[in-house]
Amino acid sequence: MKVREETKAALSDADDIARAQFVRFRRRLGTLTYDQELQIEALLISTVEKIRLVTAKVMKVLAENPAAKLE
Repeated sequence: MKVREETKAALSDADDIARAQFVRFRRRLGTLTYDQELQIEALLISTVEKIRLVTAKVMKVLAENPAAKLE
């Protein structure tokens, strides 16, 4: 798989995770406008993507140097 395809797949996975969590907890948020729902979804997608990027960086460092310690 090429890097671009892997990146697209990872972004899609991040979107899916964020949307699934939004659906899961939607009732707890009470009454929201459609625009508010879109903003919350965008926030969740952004947060999941940032976590994915940090995780990918850590995995890369560990792959390049298995003896590296995480501090």
